[in-house]
Amino acid sequence: MKVGIIGTGFTRDAHIPSLLGVENVEIVAVTSARLEKAQSAAIEFGIPHAYDEWQEMLTVHDLDFICVSTPVSTHFCIVKAALTAGAHVLCDTPAAMNFIEARSMADHARDVGRQLLINHELRYNPKRLKIRQLIHSGAIGKLQHIRIQNVTSAWNDPAGRAASDWWSFTEKGGGRLLANAPHQIDLLRWWGGKVGAVSGRLHTVVKDRLDRSSGQDWTATADDFCEISIDFQSGATASVSLFSVSRNEFGNHVQIFGTTGTMILDEREQLRLSQDGRDFIDVTIPDAIGRPPLTANSIWAQGVAALLPDAIAHLTSGRPLPEGMAFQNAIENQIVLDAVRRSSNERRTIDLRAGV
Repeated sequence: MKVGIIGTGFTRDAHIPSLLGVENVEIVAVTSARLEKAQSAAIEFGIPHAYDEWQEMLTVHDLDFICVSTPVSTHFCIVKAALTAGAHVLCDTPAAMNFIEARSMADHARDVGRQLLINHELRYNPKRLKIRQLIHSGAIGKLQHIRIQNVTSAWNDPAGRAASDWWSFTEKGGGRLLANAPHQIDLLRWWGGKVGAVSGRLHTVVKDRLDRSSGQDWTATADDFCEISIDFQSGATASVSLFSVSRNEFGNHVQIFGTTGTMILDEREQLRLSQDGRDFIDVTIPDAIGRPPLTANSIWAQGVAALLPDAIAHLTSGRPLPEGMAFQNAIENQIVLDAVRRSSNERRTIDLRAGV
């Protein structure tokens, strides 16, 4: 299987090293908006071709599979072009800027007879899979509420980012809503089931910024604070708070409440369970061993290291894709994301039980 890589950010940490150890896979080419970055990745990983135009890669090479990890605003055009070129495509999360784009991407994949996959890598994290199993086994009784808090200092320094930083601009797909919330929403739907209603609040706390190199003034438009409330159709609820301009680093913290028990996944990735009011016990599962060495040893990279070989195995055998990478989940997540933005703009709860 001949593979092409579009983007040299997260792919360099996760996708490329994960694919190097997969049997019968050859990474043929890598592209980046900056040629020197593509060339650097090509040299590091022994990839024969490097480009600064993804269109050129699609024209020159006959590829079977393409990984797309680029700014969200570019997913729509790149994915559709890659599918048209005859490749199966793995798209990073979120799939697109909105539901309309995501639905069009899926329709196009069907029309050209190619498989479009979504990178929901956290579904391949052993601890989060364990949470799902415990919820569905009734270990905490009937699910009542899930609380997720993600607090980081990533965007705290007004002079810490470049004026060209796409993550800071709404029109480019930046902000906490599209950077982190898609993963949280996917987990919530995976754990809690169908979403009935959504409310949300988006806010840019640190708007006035300085370019970290030139010191030039610039203004961020994307949200660095995102708050989401979800009502599941089951009657359970969830709340998500994402804040990236904290002076201190607190990381990711998950609390899951049921009628007979509670689970906690803390910032150290330790999973604990309390049943019937008893003391919490450690039920942490170690991350799977035998994975390829990764440039970044994070839960995100580890998830990709498990997802990609699974994706290749299903594509080469012709088996149906596992639920976690099925693009329909990306579309359903996109509906929730769009509802959060609409709720924030209109200051009201959005009922999703009637459909889109």
